[in-house]
Amino acid sequence: MTDRDSFKPVMTGLMAVYAISQLHPDKFEFLPPLGDPRGLFVLHSGNFEIRRAIEAGKAPLEFEAGWKPELDEYVAETKSCLLY
Repeated sequence: MTDRDSFKPVMTGLMAVYAISQLHPDKFEFLPPLGDPRGLFVLHSGNFEIRRAIEAGKAPLEFEAGWKPELDEYVAETKSCLLY
């Protein structure tokens, strides 16, 4: 990585999960943590939508476009709070 502004760590992680799910579909599964039926992936991602899309075989780049309006709004709202 040479350009920190273009690096998307969340998308990188989702692409890694998606790639593993495609390379090893017979072994890949989302495991729930002890005592929580939602599963660790859902707890970290914040919703079932991403998990369902990956389980359906959708690449993260396919559903990233759906985040753009909310992401743009968030960036605009928080820009004045950023220190760097």
